[in-house]
Amino acid sequence: MRKFVLLSAFFSQTLATCYYPNGINAAKDYKYEPCGNSTTTYSTCCYFGEGDKCLANGLCNQPGKYDYRAACQNKDWSNCPEVCMDTESGTWFPLQMCGKNKYCCPPADGSDCCDSGAQIYTLKAPDPKSSTKTSDATSTFQSVIRTTIIQTPASTANRGDSSVKKSSTPAIVGGTVGGVSFIGFLFLGIFCVYKRRDRPATPHATAVTPEKKDDASSGKGNATVEVLPQIGVAEAEGTEGNRYTEVDSRAVNGTRPSLAYPEEDGMPQPANVTLPQQPYPENDNMPRGARPGHGLREQAMGRAGNASTEADSNPILHADSNPIFHADSNPILQADSNPINEAPDDAWLCAGLAFAVPRVLAQKDNLGLDNGYIDIETNNFKARIVRDAQVLVSLISEHDTFDFLPSDRIDVRAQNGQYHWGDVTYRYRKQGVSAWTDGDSAQKRQPVKNISTGTALATSNLDPTLPDSPLNITREWLDYQDDLGLRFTITNDGNDTIELGSLGFPTEFNSIFTGRTAKEMQAKCSLADPYIGMDAGHIRVVPVKGTGNGLVVTPLNGTNTPMEAYRDLKEPWFESTGYASQTFEGFYEWQVLTKAWADNEWKSQEPWNAPTSKMLKPGESLRFGVRFTISESIRDFDNAIKDTGTPVVVGVPGYTIPRDLPASLYPLSDIGIASLDVSPKGAFEIQEAGEHYELIPSSSAWGRVRVSIKYNDGKEQTVHYFVTKPTSETLNDLGNFLTTEAWFNSTSDPFKRSPSVMTYDYEKRRIVEQDPRVWIAGLSDEGGTGAYVAAMLKQVVQPNAEEIAKLDKFVQTTIWGGIQGKNYGVYKSLFYHDSKLNYTYDADSDWTSWTSWDKGAAESVDRAYNYVHVVVAYWSMYRVARAYPELTTKPWNWYLDQAQKTIMRMYQQDVSYRDVGLMGETVFGEVLTDLRREVKGTPAQAVEDAMKERAVLWDAQDIPYGSEMAWDSTGQEGVYYWTRHFGFNESAQKTVNSVLGYTPNIPHWGWNGNARRYWDFIYGGKLQRIERQIHHYGSGLNSQVLLSAFRHNPSDPYLLRVGYAGSYAPLTNINQDGFPSAAFHSRPDTLKWDGITGDYGGGLIGTVLNSGTYVVDDKQLGMLAFGGTISKTRAQYHVEPKDAVRKRIFIGPLNVMVTVDMGSIISVTFTPGKGIVYVKLAQREGSPKVDRTVVWVEWTDGEEWELLGAWNFIDKAAAIEKGRGGWIVPLDHLMTLTFTHKLPLPLPGTV
Repeated sequence: MRKFVLLSAFFSQTLATCYYPNGINAAKDYKYEPCGNSTTTYSTCCYFGEGDKCLANGLCNQPGKYDYRAACQNKDWSNCPEVCMDTESGTWFPLQMCGKNKYCCPPADGSDCCDSGAQIYTLKAPDPKSSTKTSDATSTFQSVIRTTIIQTPASTANRGDSSVKKSSTPAIVGGTVGGVSFIGFLFLGIFCVYKRRDRPATPHATAVTPEKKDDASSGKGNATVEVLPQIGVAEAEGTEGNRYTEVDSRAVNGTRPSLAYPEEDGMPQPANVTLPQQPYPENDNMPRGARPGHGLREQAMGRAGNASTEADSNPILHADSNPIFHADSNPILQADSNPINEAPDDAWLCAGLAFAVPRVLAQKDNLGLDNGYIDIETNNFKARIVRDAQVLVSLISEHDTFDFLPSDRIDVRAQNGQYHWGDVTYRYRKQGVSAWTDGDSAQKRQPVKNISTGTALATSNLDPTLPDSPLNITREWLDYQDDLGLRFTITNDGNDTIELGSLGFPTEFNSIFTGRTAKEMQAKCSLADPYIGMDAGHIRVVPVKGTGNGLVVTPLNGTNTPMEAYRDLKEPWFESTGYASQTFEGFYEWQVLTKAWADNEWKSQEPWNAPTSKMLKPGESLRFGVRFTISESIRDFDNAIKDTGTPVVVGVPGYTIPRDLPASLYPLSDIGIASLDVSPKGAFEIQEAGEHYELIPSSSAWGRVRVSIKYNDGKEQTVHYFVTKPTSETLNDLGNFLTTEAWFNSTSDPFKRSPSVMTYDYEKRRIVEQDPRVWIAGLSDEGGTGAYVAAMLKQVVQPNAEEIAKLDKFVQTTIWGGIQGKNYGVYKSLFYHDSKLNYTYDADSDWTSWTSWDKGAAESVDRAYNYVHVVVAYWSMYRVARAYPELTTKPWNWYLDQAQKTIMRMYQQDVSYRDVGLMGETVFGEVLTDLRREVKGTPAQAVEDAMKERAVLWDAQDIPYGSEMAWDSTGQEGVYYWTRHFGFNESAQKTVNSVLGYTPNIPHWGWNGNARRYWDFIYGGKLQRIERQIHHYGSGLNSQVLLSAFRHNPSDPYLLRVGYAGSYAPLTNINQDGFPSAAFHSRPDTLKWDGITGDYGGGLIGTVLNSGTYVVDDKQLGMLAFGGTISKTRAQYHVEPKDAVRKRIFIGPLNVMVTVDMGSIISVTFTPGKGIVYVKLAQREGSPKVDRTVVWVEWTDGEEWELLGAWNFIDKAAAIEKGRGGWIVPLDHLMTLTFTHKLPLPLPGTV
């Protein structure tokens, strides 16, 4: 007989409590569970979230790692092994093995305790003849039931069944959520407890014999522990994998001098670790008291640690979570194939009960799921609405099985206050009244009134689910030209004229990562991005994997439904989904009218579009609606949108431009244009240029600029630009600001942070010398290094002698021997909290949370991400010293060697996350390349070997984008770089798709090229909250993947459009004074740049390492230059770079890229089809003069290129020589270089 069961964690927890040695309930940190008398007679509790095991000797074991003393069912610790009890925090403790059955308690310094004179405990094998009392609260089957499931009701059934008939007459589908009433569950619960108590315990006993030595160890702190043999990747495959929950690995406070296990391995933290408090602001809808867990398992690469599989490549597991499993997202485990298939029948029954009870009791069903669904279909869609509420819960392409909506989570999204497509919000007031009245269909749901019509798939009146008002609202689900349409008719049934000041349509897509494995998330989830472009406004929805059909939502023809704003929605928080958290960004609404918000909550900000309202006279009606359309692929969005009659434009080079570079705007729609207007007035001069328009910035333009296009059919489209200063001026401002305003020089600083470039608060106009998130003021982590990383990188592009002198002192004094110890380990923070220190901490700040590390925790060197920042500093100074040896205090090879040694130190065993992609690690590739160029073979090979180990691991994983966060958009950069470097092209292409899955192409500077990030304001910003971030460092970092992919496939302009937008984005963060903000706040009540530098620097890494001028032959638009001007004389093209770097140009039609070390490329001339390119070089304006430079040429089509010659401004040939992997050319004058295809050598015997 086949049976289906669910997690039994709830059942065990309701019957037993587990305690730490100090008597504290261990469940406050992790879900400890009793071991059960089938394993040991001890009343021990272990943590099973990572597959841990109970041992017969009363300890717990994490497979492949260590044995540990955990918790006990008895508060006084009777009948539990009292080993390593003398710990400061009273939490769990890892033991070191000293031989068979022998253990000791490692000290805090990480030294070996077996031979140090510490106390040795002998934990012998159990004696079956002895008898020890055990708790009767244990369960005989709980220790083996982990991931089995039960079939869910019809609400989660497969919606991809092609057997369902198309019909305009809805088919009613019944179903239930729980399937069993609460009374039934109560009865079953009593039955289960009775049956458990009726079973006799198996007698066992274990002797604990202390072996005393002269110098006993205190047993405090962490330690190196013996690591058991690892399991292989093949052995680990097929496991359930870890599930996403809202966490962050930085929630650790402890000293880890020599760990054999990673800091954030998902396990409860050892004795001297303070578990996290509340890392969230009070107004962010986050769970109070949430305790972020800790992340990464060691990867299986021939070293100690657990194997990683594709399921746990993003291996964060929230210790407090009890993930919801669904029948359609997990394999159905049958009794004859399940490890608990021999459990008694009542065990199966109780296991199912254990999971079903919390599901039934946790949330209410206000949608009326018990009354079933209505299936509606068009030629393009299979859809489902709830019968009572008639809101959309499933939307699948007729030719696919991918659901764009979270139908598998509908049972936990059925409560009042949770929004769905088909809901409506509004604000209105009678004419002459100042106050607005709110209406919201999701707040107090009641079954809507079904209306029978012959034209709609389903029609309802919303009066029952809306507050009393003069507004009568009817909703229709339509078959509109084979697509699905949603239309609202709003009628004023009152006697007074009504002003409708707000109207919004809540959106819902399957962006809920909480409780899913990486595989499930890739298979089920999608991400949505808006174009807030009025009548051209739309929402693009992309599967997270970046392949397959996309979905686009556009205004419904015959209605007036502009997207005037995109407002974040507030919902109640439930653990099952974690709304507005790191694993669930939350939802938004398409706002058609916004005046009521702009006059109130948004009055301090300038909205994206001018706020409007509508007047309704008595008896008058208005119609609004949207249309759902399938896009064949991500690259086909524009065509799909155009086919709906919605206006479409393409901007070149995008929507962020410097003042000295005109922008081109290409209307692609067939609708004629009546006029173009600019706000602010005069920011652009608009000139018609054939089939497109040239937008020429004024000399004073800076910041946000809106272009409004009015079409002949009455539609209005707004295109949103951001104008910066000329790129050279912007970078000059940046370097000057960071080395003056953000320059910290205090000899009395007790944390030895001086001299340095520190985090800066622009709103307070001062350096951030202290912050409870200690890394912000500690010159480490992304949040504390953003300023100095940017200052360093600026010197690679635009060197300045005074800035270099300061930064070199920073490297020699504060980085080397400060942030970085003499063993090359990199601290997590120089700043820390110590109440005994002679330092005045801000009395208004909370210094008790997990973010306020003590000195020991701050000096931990186990976070791999921190090594990247130090490598950037060394590599930047290497490049400077190579060109300007007189400007640095050390020779160039010292900086390069330091960079290499830092990389290798990062790859040692005591560093966590070394086997995931790291933010900015493309710089490791630059270091490797320069080591090869400098003929440093041995250190280069060491880096190559280490990076290849990582690439081999990633290539073996289905989803290799691990991170310290639950889900992230940063690991892709490193995975792409090294898998392509080592020829794992399939993995590289998969990573390109992944990046495209969260990086949109939209006519708005804030979203175009904006890699999705929404949580890092909490860790690296001043205004801390969950919020879609505009051009956080993810934009620049991920642009490298797309630009590299374009260089290998220059026939795909989509890669360039998105990649270039991301690479230019970090310049928008720099204000007119040179201050670089961490990111822009997208909430319509804020719309401003964050107040501190925070983690800005990572984005500039992408700009410096991959940005440039890119030439593409676009089949639709012709020959284009992104980042420069382009002109044509007969068959020859002339390009002048205007990009930030001006050291790199890629000519797509010829598959060739030219890069210079120092100096600038001022122009390039080429003829398509001819293998010759002319490049003019000059000194970099504003930088010290360099006598000569190195020029590198790369090609991507197999045809080798070489430098034919160099001529100065009087056409005199200059001496050139090969060196550093390229050609060394003089730069004392303006130089013209000629590159050509390398001629093949003549065959022997031929001329």
